[in-house]
Amino acid sequence: MLIILLNAVLFCLLYSQSDVLDENIDETPQTHVELYNININDGDNLTKIFQAVGLSEKNVLEISSLGEQVKELNNLKPKQIMSLSVDNEKNKCTKLVLWLSNEDKLEIAWQDDHYEAKKRKQNLTSALNYSKIIVKKSLLEDALAAGISKSLVYQLTEALGWEIDFIKDLRAGDEFHLIYTQAYLPGKGFVNDDLKEVTYVNKSAKLRADKFKNSSGLTAFYMPDGRRLSRDFLSFPLKYSRISSPFSTSRKHPLLGITRPHHGVDLAAKYGSPVWSTGQGKVSFVGTKSGYGKTIVIQHNYKYKTLYAHLSKFAKDLKKGSRVTQGQIIGYVGTSGIATGPHLHYEFRISNKPVNPLTIKIPRSPSLAKKDMDSFKETLEKYDTVREQIQQARE
Repeated sequence: MLIILLNAVLFCLLYSQSDVLDENIDETPQTHVELYNININDGDNLTKIFQAVGLSEKNVLEISSLGEQVKELNNLKPKQIMSLSVDNEKNKCTKLVLWLSNEDKLEIAWQDDHYEAKKRKQNLTSALNYSKIIVKKSLLEDALAAGISKSLVYQLTEALGWEIDFIKDLRAGDEFHLIYTQAYLPGKGFVNDDLKEVTYVNKSAKLRADKFKNSSGLTAFYMPDGRRLSRDFLSFPLKYSRISSPFSTSRKHPLLGITRPHHGVDLAAKYGSPVWSTGQGKVSFVGTKSGYGKTIVIQHNYKYKTLYAHLSKFAKDLKKGSRVTQGQIIGYVGTSGIATGPHLHYEFRISNKPVNPLTIKIPRSPSLAKKDMDSFKETLEKYDTVREQIQQARE
């Protein structure tokens, strides 16, 4: 097991750069063939990219003639990656790879006297890793300094968000110990982090949470005694920058100038930021609602209801009666209705009575059933072993 782990660590070190090319692209060792790895930016198109690497318009026309097979090349998106193999003697692109997602790619190759296109799925290669964050300035800043991604920081805050106030509770010297998988793709580098375990340690307490899939198919974080950390609702419906207006029974409206209740919280965020449902439920309203602008209302059960307002647009195919899951994207931040700037107005209602979503106490989700505990204990033991072996390997 230790040898396998050491190989995995070595693998991660060797391929830690995100611009490593797919080895399949290097179809010939001849020196007149150059390889390019291109990050697509806003406004890029195939003609512009080919000109940048010295290819003629003729190459663009030959590839474009494949029509529907290469339609994705007509709508390049920022942050996509394109890999090119260019024969400088013949002034020809001999192979083009466009990543459509973390696993799907479009391949176009010169075969004899014509181009052929096909779509392929690339399997992810994963390796377990262990990292530690020591809080000095801020959780995010210290995590990035330790080589930990924003994605992992978000996952750990979601895992422990009902137990820790990440604004008020953290102190210098507090530690987070993480076990996670990193998925690697040739040609793209590390594309995905998945948190498996997080342990929070401060001067007076220790809190551990492990990800586990129970016999019903639900994946969540549980404490060692089987108690589930999450609640039936997420803390927030988006990644916001600040609370621009709190819940209040009497607030002077910044635009209308009149005093009236503010039955939700306003969460300032960038225009177009995704908004997700904080709980599982059924859409009871989607449309325009006077000063709220574009609005979504979700009925979670007979008792709980949430409202999301001032959206710029709704998620595709969302309509009244749609079933949504916790964390599912339902819309995007905007300024519709009466709004001073881009933000989300979020309301939480219990028995149709508005309550402050920042202070409401939601009951804890059920603990693991007895039939799941033996398997969960095996999970705990596995990560104990992983942590010890990685620490020993580093020493």
